[in-house]
Amino acid sequence: MNPMTKSRTRGSVRLGALLVAVCSTGLLAACLATPPTTPTDPSIPVASDSAPPVFSNLDDPPSTPGPSTPPVPTDAPGTVDLGDTVTMHTSHGSTWEVTVTGVIDDDDMAVISYGNDIPEGERSVTIELRIENVGAIESHPYYDMMLGYQPENGPMFDQNSGPSYGDYSNDLGYVSSIAPGQTFTGHMSVYVPVNSPEGNAVISPDGRKTFYVWE
Repeated sequence: MNPMTKSRTRGSVRLGALLVAVCSTGLLAACLATPPTTPTDPSIPVASDSAPPVFSNLDDPPSTPGPSTPPVPTDAPGTVDLGDTVTMHTSHGSTWEVTVTGVIDDDDMAVISYGNDIPEGERSVTIELRIENVGAIESHPYYDMMLGYQPENGPMFDQNSGPSYGDYSNDLGYVSSIAPGQTFTGHMSVYVPVNSPEGNAVISPDGRKTFYVWE
């Protein structure tokens, strides 16, 4: 056998083995380098501190943020029971006392009765809640917080992913703003995939950095 041919063959084998090793290592790194993450609602920009509302009737957000220090004691993020009240301070400087009183999953009949069409492949979930502005600035919860529903082991669906329905006084999407000392009692709704499991009401006051969960 020609020595040059033999040398090239060995070099090709070594090169092939090296390429296989590199590819295998690259595939392994690709599998291991990215930690598991919870899918996010694509309508929420990652860089934003909160979900930008899509409701045209809302008042403009405050021109200046509220105080960084809440005027009243707040509760640590975590999991609470339906009916429990928590006080949270948002990254925009507003402070809210929130009670989630119930979750209706699914609520298609009520949503349809007010003239909404349920998108194909989805169902509606209604979150019943009471929100009091206990802070120093007038604002709207949709500007300052992400309010939503998270099916078990699934992504969150926020205020931008659902319908408004009901009377103008009891749907959070119809309320223009809430002044200090004022209270809203009513509901908000979101759409979730029709085959997703039941889940929990979730509120984040700081752009998905911390969460309050009602089970």
